[in-house]
Amino acid sequence: MMKELFNLHKFEFYYQVVSLESKNNDRKKYVEGQLQQLEYACPEQAVRYESELNDLSEAIEELDRKLGESIKNEESLRNLQELTQKREKQRWSTSACRIRNPPCLWSSKKNQQL
Repeated sequence: MMKELFNLHKFEFYYQVVSLESKNNDRKKYVEGQLQQLEYACPEQAVRYESELNDLSEAIEELDRKLGESIKNEESLRNLQELTQKREKQRWSTSACRIRNPPCLWSSKKNQQL
């Protein structure tokens, strides 16, 4: 009743305080959980992870090198395939010319007989 008489409801902060308090508690629990996860980490694990990272980096470098070699091999094989196809095309074109215009062997034999 005093709130209505003196218009005190505008000074009521209960709901805002409860909301902020629950947000802060949630955030605090989240940060505590993150800290608990860090507690389990020890220096030995850090050293082990660093060595695994180095091993993986070396493996990646090796795979990159092999990939580069494979790409070069593929390019050379493609060039070889193109050259082979051109050669076959030339063979077919020259053999087609021979079929169309065969050398006349028997005519040269007649000339030799005369």
